[in-house]
Amino acid sequence: MDGLDGDCQVLGFPDVSFYACLYSADRSSNFSARIKGLAFYALGMLLPLLLFMNLLARSVSKDVLDSFIGSSGTEALLLYLV
Repeated sequence: MDGLDGDCQVLGFPDVSFYACLYSADRSSNFSARIKGLAFYALGMLLPLLLFMNLLARSVSKDVLDSFIGSSGTEALLLYLV
């Protein structure tokens, strides 16, 4: 406990309790864990969505896609969903 109390005093908290010092360290690690969790969640939602869009784009004829999103949109969609 002396090492952590010393760290808190170095940070400028001379009369801080042991738990308050741990709270500041846990808060920063929780923030990075939340960012990682959000990134994995976004990838977990994005990859199946892209696979589904790829399946739909490949199963529909090019003429139907041209009528819905135009010729330039169809070319861009087929380029990105290779």
